[in-house]
Amino acid sequence: MTLQLHAVRKLQFPGAKAVWELKVDDVLTFDGVEYVKLPRAGINFGFTRVVLDGCHTAPNPIPKGFSLTQSRGYSYLMNQRNIAQSDSLVAGTVSKIPDMFKKAAKVKAVKSTKESMADMKANPTALTINVPSFDHYTEPFVLQVQRPILGRDELAVVLEVGVLQKVIEYIRFEGFDEALKRSPELPAGVYKRARGSAKLPYSYVYKSTNGVKSRHCAATVADAEHGTQNGPPGNVIDGEWLDEEPASGDDDGGCGEFPQ
Repeated sequence: MTLQLHAVRKLQFPGAKAVWELKVDDVLTFDGVEYVKLPRAGINFGFTRVVLDGCHTAPNPIPKGFSLTQSRGYSYLMNQRNIAQSDSLVAGTVSKIPDMFKKAAKVKAVKSTKESMADMKANPTALTINVPSFDHYTEPFVLQVQRPILGRDELAVVLEVGVLQKVIEYIRFEGFDEALKRSPELPAGVYKRARGSAKLPYSYVYKSTNGVKSRHCAATVADAEHGTQNGPPGNVIDGEWLDEEPASGDDDGGCGEFPQ
């Protein structure tokens, strides 16, 4: 075993009490650029504490179990990232279609395979999204983020103080909505989709007989609960591959065609 020395980096607003100590596992480098993951976990985690410290749009007092899964701003940024990823995957698929067939081809979404997600994990890349103007930022700005493997993946942005400050201020500005948090009344393995359509507001995790987990959409809680035991209608496996089931209280990501 080799001894390693790690420099500790901390982020803090001047005069604020909250400090975000960057963990080695939260920082990744690719294409010569450092990115940092923005955990949505509870108030015991540094990023959440920094966001909430002095945040006038946060609940007062902060309730037990509060996390950034209830953030409108964070959810919006995740949604924009997932849309950009979906558009990119579609464009990549269309580019491989022979020119004579492109006009007739109707590619609306691309399903991620276990192999393609393993490749994205081994070879991370970035994409850009647009953040709308808000508060004293009178112009929209471009945010560079890591491409997600799953729709529910937490954001990872360029590790620059100016970028992080804009993201934190945007999250604070947009405020919070308790409805974004997973309802404790939902059955195990069933989740309310923060970005789900009116027709398919729930998702669920199904474990097949060979041990493979996948995510699917459902119109009702009853349908989703049934799906956790019996799989999707017709046993059509069209969900995301999962390494593990989301922790209780997590805001789930897309399902079926990546991402929703």
